[in-house]
Amino acid sequence: MPIKIVRPNHFELLGEGYVLLTAPHAPGPEAEPYTGKIVEDAALTSRCYAVAGNVSPEYQDPNRIQTARAELRSSVEAMLEENGIKCLLDVRGKKGAGVEIGMSDRTMVSSTTSELVKARLSKRFTVARTPQSGGPQPRGALKLYSGRESGGERLFEALNLSFGQTEIELKRELVVNSLVELVALLNQELSFKREAK
Repeated sequence: MPIKIVRPNHFELLGEGYVLLTAPHAPGPEAEPYTGKIVEDAALTSRCYAVAGNVSPEYQDPNRIQTARAELRSSVEAMLEENGIKCLLDVRGKKGAGVEIGMSDRTMVSSTTSELVKARLSKRFTVARTPQSGGPQPRGALKLYSGRESGGERLFEALNLSFGQTEIELKRELVVNSLVELVALLNQELSFKREAK
């Protein structure tokens, strides 16, 4: 069972494996308020690592959200560094229906991981890919990572998964179960990659 650490602006779950689930802070009435709880439920069930921002109208204040995001970013970076995380899935909400898979930089995600995520989520949801680098990023996206060591070896892979309001509100259990299955598949895939080295 993962250990939960509650911070002033977010919480962390210390689990096992190679996958880290994250969710942004939620200031308003969009689909975002549910992503933290979805990430928590998926992480507890799959026993993976997680970091999720709190839900509060206080985050409408630009100074408050900037501080909270900096703290969340610091926790995510520490977790990546200390726990051998190989894949970060940033779960967020969006208006409308369906799921969008986004990448901040095409080099940060292998085609194997990208196709695995798309194939798994396509079984239950309508899935689309968002534009690659240079395109619009989700608000508050975790795009601070280089994803590579100085020698060019990939440190970890990162994907943004934006679930529509329909999925988050009406198919919440399906979203949680899909994330749990995805974590299990990614852990298996990433452990094979590690053993092959």
